[in-house]
Amino acid sequence: MSQFELVIEGHEDFVKGFIRGIIAGSKTDASVLFNNEHDISRTTLGEKIKEFFDAPGVHTHIIVDETAASLIGDAISSEGEKFNLKIVSKLPVASASFKFKYKAYAENYGTMLKGIFEKLPESVSVSDDYAPKEVFHPESKGAEAYAPEHNYIIKAKGTVTGNLDALLELYERCHKEPLISIENIELEFE
Repeated sequence: MSQFELVIEGHEDFVKGFIRGIIAGSKTDASVLFNNEHDISRTTLGEKIKEFFDAPGVHTHIIVDETAASLIGDAISSEGEKFNLKIVSKLPVASASFKFKYKAYAENYGTMLKGIFEKLPESVSVSDDYAPKEVFHPESKGAEAYAPEHNYIIKAKGTVTGNLDALLELYERCHKEPLISIENIELEFE
């Protein structure tokens, strides 16, 4: 199903309540994601600069499916002026991505980390520069706390790209893993 990023002008807290009310009242399975609640970066560089100079909370960025886009569009068309709400932009989302890196000093953690990025959802892929580098120093085994080097080190970095819904699941999994450092999700538009 197609997804869109809507940018809505209006006080952020009011916009969130307004949209949640629309979706709840529609009794549909429409989906809405608020960018700032899911670490999704703002749209374009121009939008980021504009947002930086605007008062906080002036624009709310959301990701919606077609059903939600229609419901929100209709509600803002009929009631938006009364509440000072306006849809500033509607961009179709083509894909999403985020950068990651990890480092660990135990082989069991290395196996677990590699497993996360080997078993990706069908619609998600990892970049070609992802190549975990493992270093073994068997001579350091047993004295790690006092040794100048660890007996095992794994390092890797890369970018995962794909369908936003599938990518969000992977992002949440990586977010919960303290050995993985991740950047915000970036959207690509059609």
